[in-house]
Amino acid sequence: MADGNAPKRIFLRKILYRIDFQLITEKMQEDLFQYAAEKYSQYFSNQGSEQENSVDIEINPLSPGIPKMNTRLQNVFVLIHPKSDDSDGRTIKIGKTFIYLELDLNIVSMNLPYYEWFSDIVDHIKTNPMFRPTRVGLRKFNLFYILDEDKQSLEEIFRMPFFTNTDVDAFELSQTNTAQVYNTENYTLNFSREYSTGNLSNASINNKLAHLIAFDFDLYSTEQSTLDEFIQNPKNGLIKMNDKIYQFFTHVVNDDIVDLINDGDLLERYKVLPF
Repeated sequence: MADGNAPKRIFLRKILYRIDFQLITEKMQEDLFQYAAEKYSQYFSNQGSEQENSVDIEINPLSPGIPKMNTRLQNVFVLIHPKSDDSDGRTIKIGKTFIYLELDLNIVSMNLPYYEWFSDIVDHIKTNPMFRPTRVGLRKFNLFYILDEDKQSLEEIFRMPFFTNTDVDAFELSQTNTAQVYNTENYTLNFSREYSTGNLSNASINNKLAHLIAFDFDLYSTEQSTLDEFIQNPKNGLIKMNDKIYQFFTHVVNDDIVDLINDGDLLERYKVLPF
């Protein structure tokens, strides 16, 4: 039996939930990681720490309109379960200036409540009066292959052309990248898409010309009113951002794809090959 959500997970498959905040104390970071590790360790095979460059924002109360940006090396606590055929490759990172949860969804759903996990962690830290959020975001980015012989399917899937070639003899376009920035209410959406061409070989395909298709929806807000609303109810905030990305997505793909998004035959019908 086909999994009705499989096509949706191919097109909106790699997900990153993130909240950034002003620098917290080492004890707050340790307490937050201990909370997350104790509550969710059964879903992660590894935990530890790493050093990572990060940007934090300092707000001077005497000059609130001029934030100071600092880049510094910080210790980051990590919960991770590596990507495999039966794992979503989930990762939680907790730094002194950010929390994020990253996933790479499988075609077959694991039905894990990621919204609840991230929302719960934010709910836990927001009780500390030192917590000052500066940015909240949801990113969905995607990769898949399509054989050159089937590339006309992209014109059926997407509203915009992926393959545009200047008509010059002896020149052939092999890669392209476009990026656009949109604003909606108090959110900014960075939308980018690209493709690159090469030969594909795997268990069922032997050295065939193919295209790696990528597109990326990165939605975020730094507006204080939006941050306040998000902190009040993180789960609703994530749902709202997800709905905004999906609304934009429906203007990127053709209407029949939206109608068939939960049809288990979509991948086969349009010759999409999972990355």
